[in-house]
Amino acid sequence: FLIPAMTFAIGYYNAVKYLKTKENEKNKI
Repeated sequence: FLIPAMTFAIGYYNAVKYLKTKENEKNKI
């Protein structure tokens, strides 16, 4: 149980970070 949960958490964190970075770049332009 622990390893899939960690993989999901890391993937979710990276997705949120990616979306925030995309929004920041959109606002910058």
